Amino acid sequence: MAEFIVTGATTRSNEAVDIEIQEGVIDCIVPAGEGDPTAFDDDQHYDAAGKFITPPLIEPHIHLDAALTAGDPCWNDVGTLAAGIDIWEERKQDLTTEDVKERAEQVVEWLAANGVTRVRTHADVTEHTHRIRGAARTPRRGERHRRPPSRCVPPRGRVHGGRKRGPPP
Repeated sequence: MAEFIVTGATTRSNEAVDIEIQEGVIDCIVPAGEGDPTAFDDDQHYDAAGKFITPPLIEPHIHLDAALTAGDPCWNDVGTLAAGIDIWEERKQDLTTEDVKERAEQVVEWLAANGVTRVRTHADVTEHTHRIRGAARTPRRGERHRRPPSRCVPPRGRVHGGRKRGPPP
């Protein structure tokens, strides 16, 4: 992995810092101006210009097999878990390996493009989904996602299927 430096970033505690990365690992965080961008190639330097910087983000609970299915076959207007399970039971009759992979990969790309580097996913492995097991397999520790993240970001709101977001009607 290449070396990289971020200069002039702002932390949660409102401190201006420079961050040096060596072999893909943060090597040091120093007050802004104390890092040495001249020790790095120009394409290995990012001037954050005061922008906020955070540790990588984590998605602790997502159902990638159900991602991007909101409203299909219908909305959960009742808003209960039982109704959501019934709707998913109907939707999963039409699942295909390609469909699950395509939707899961799109969501993983959106997550990565927005700073998420760790994902804990869950999948339905009941009798109706046995033919697609492994379709949405995410990379194991140490593996990389096959495609770089797109610059697209998902629309605000719904990412998984099953129920409407927001207050009940």
